[in-house]
Amino acid sequence: MKKLNPIVYLVLIFVLSEAAYIFATVNSGRQSMPIYMYVYFEAFILFFFSCFLIRNYAEREDRAFPWFNKLAGQPESRKNGLLLFLFVTGIIFRVTLFPSDITTSDDVYRYIWEGKVITNGYNPYKTAPNAEILNHLHTADYPVKVSFPNMPAIYPPYSQVIFAASYQIAGESFWGLKLFYLLSEIATMFFLIKLLYLKKKNPINIIYYAWLPLPVLEFFGNVHLDPLGITFIVMFVYFIETKKYYLGTAALAISFLAKLYPIFLFPLLFKKLNFKQLVYCSLLFAAVCLLFYTPFLDKDLSILKFISTYLSSWQFNGSIFSLFKAVFNSQIARYVCSAGLIISIISIWIFYKNFMNATYGIFLALIIFATTLYPWYLGWLSALNVFNPFLSVLSLAFTIDFSNFTPLAPKWTEFTVVKLIEYIPFFILLVYDLRKNIFKPRVSIQEKETV
Repeated sequence: MKKLNPIVYLVLIFVLSEAAYIFATVNSGRQSMPIYMYVYFEAFILFFFSCFLIRNYAEREDRAFPWFNKLAGQPESRKNGLLLFLFVTGIIFRVTLFPSDITTSDDVYRYIWEGKVITNGYNPYKTAPNAEILNHLHTADYPVKVSFPNMPAIYPPYSQVIFAASYQIAGESFWGLKLFYLLSEIATMFFLIKLLYLKKKNPINIIYYAWLPLPVLEFFGNVHLDPLGITFIVMFVYFIETKKYYLGTAALAISFLAKLYPIFLFPLLFKKLNFKQLVYCSLLFAAVCLLFYTPFLDKDLSILKFISTYLSSWQFNGSIFSLFKAVFNSQIARYVCSAGLIISIISIWIFYKNFMNATYGIFLALIIFATTLYPWYLGWLSALNVFNPFLSVLSLAFTIDFSNFTPLAPKWTEFTVVKLIEYIPFFILLVYDLRKNIFKPRVSIQEKETV
């Protein structure tokens, strides 16, 4: 009996995954969280199987993908054809969820409301959703569905610009934001592929992000804003690795203006640049930030209040944080995690030799010492995971779906068993990954071929 070509299985996995995403779209909505969790679980099982096929067939057998030979028409036709297939199908997965409603989080209502507020000439950092001055903007859904209506904006200015642009083109519909996210994700995957070639990694590793269910479901199902910043982080790494330091600095600044924690990457430039370059890059970073912040500034500096609000108030699903909170209290746990993060960043800054690995290490430290870790936060680390895929990161991206049992409960409750399911495999596999990839570096397939 003739053995089936592995590409047949890969296409079948794509069809089954697409069917799962269509099912999630048709059954989306706040009342459909169990269905969402089921689809997330099913999509991940299919994803893991596709990664198994990629690793065990595609990297070793030139004849494994003959269907793509004519498509690419180059010496590496199989690889190029498969790369195109993964890229296009990754986009298809995301487009499939365009008509979906949100399921696990209502953050998008705030995005749209703040876009509406800006469009109508008000400062979202100064004016909370429930402010009387905004009563004339009220509709059936807004700001009724906005969580924490007494709290002004907490998202940085670049995100606010996208919120406003989305409202301009789509009003109160989600599709405007999803359109910007799709453009961002296309750019992210494009630059990831360029980086994979640059670092002599196998380009079909793009599957670890293109087909990963987490960004598909969290960014296009629940419409979280993270792809806006992820794109510029990937561009930042690419430009720094190609010695285009000013473009890299501008990309880092915009990523920081989408969500704040990319600022922790800035110390890496101290070791990468000479003094003159560092001064110019620092001035450029400050200028880009000032450009975006200036329209929102007022004499009360209300735009800065959201930082202290977030740092002092939010806590959910942390690993080290939850452990120390259980033994001591929240305040001590915050001190421990802050100290751990600072020590990790300083250590990486002092000892790193590979810039990309250092960037990855800082995001990994942010995850480990986070006081708050929602599923969509892992999108940043997942994008960088394509270069040396950590099983620990893939494991956490899978098991973090169980944190959705918290909003399913009659009242907001974090379950200890959920954290054990998430973090015991994560830390066990993290030890394995660090030993394999840091202390005993693995040579990539392409690197072997060039020896």
